[in-house]
Amino acid sequence: MENNIITIENINYIVQMGVAIVILWYTYETRKLRVTSEKQLNEQRRINELSLLPYFSYGINIFQSNDNDKTAIKYFKKNTYLPPSIRNEYIQLLEKNTKIFQIKIENQSSALALDIQAVIYDGYTRNYIFGETGVVSSKLGECQYIYTARDSYQTRNEIIEDLKSHYGDNAFLNQQLIINDSEKNRYFMYIFGKTIGNRLFVFNREFEIKDGGIDLKKSNWTLEI
Repeated sequence: MENNIITIENINYIVQMGVAIVILWYTYETRKLRVTSEKQLNEQRRINELSLLPYFSYGINIFQSNDNDKTAIKYFKKNTYLPPSIRNEYIQLLEKNTKIFQIKIENQSSALALDIQAVIYDGYTRNYIFGETGVVSSKLGECQYIYTARDSYQTRNEIIEDLKSHYGDNAFLNQQLIINDSEKNRYFMYIFGKTIGNRLFVFNREFEIKDGGIDLKKSNWTLEI
């Protein structure tokens, strides 16, 4: 009789252990499926976000006047894109031989870009220049310009605060415009904006000033996750 009791207890123990193992296995497999599903969902979400990311063809021109060449001043006198107050300010700066940067952007995608702002990094002075004429929106095929003057230098913190006034305070902005030691004696331009899905993006491109002209280097882009 005792042997029968022991056998039954053993069977019950084995059954309970088997049930526990099945439950643990089911829990593990369910969790694994959930993690896989979340990864696939996040990847699909990122693909969707990337489809909303506009693609720009962008470049930069530089205007400077001197006693022998007043072409830049004539250009700005005829420029109706700029507000009169900024146009007159730039003409006065050009008369003092100050450089004026013109950043050209052309949206080559069907994705709409919103609140586009530009920043230039001057590695020779370790300072930044914020674009004074942003773009409200840019759609396919539109070619627009953002201007700024080389005399309006700011620190990185000041630029970040200007950007926050457009895009709000978030971790993505705080990670931008960080220059390492190898990039100090170089020029960079940054194009910030928002997608139609309200995600921030930034394009950046290195450039070099040569004999009054611009030599464009490599480019890169980052999307807010």
